[in-house]
Amino acid sequence: ALKAVDIFLRQRQQSDRSLFNLSSQIATIQFASSFSTADAEHQQTYRAEREAEAARIDMHWQQVQRQQEEAASLRREIAAVEPDLEHHEQELQAVQQATEPLGCEYMRHMCGRLMFVTSKLLPAWCD
Repeated sequence: ALKAVDIFLRQRQQSDRSLFNLSSQIATIQFASSFSTADAEHQQTYRAEREAEAARIDMHWQQVQRQQEEAASLRREIAAVEPDLEHHEQELQAVQQATEPLGCEYMRHMCGRLMFVTSKLLPAWCD
């Protein structure tokens, strides 16, 4: 089998240069190019790969466009609700400022009640 490959390569070698040379790949590239353009199966495989590549690129680009549209939509939505958010934040701050003294007063009241209940219950438990 190796001998057949050697004969095949020698018949198709187009220059005096060695077909597989590590210092210069020109002969290898020329051979591959002439072989691939002459081989119908290779051409069909190449076309199929190019079509699949184009389909992947199109699919990816469609995904990018969908994401860009979604991002633009979300930016519009954020811009539409920001004024309401600022208004509600101001309302919340006003309510918090107005109820802060009540919160402290409520805590004092509850502590007083707890102390009262404790003072009534502890003597009964200790006896």
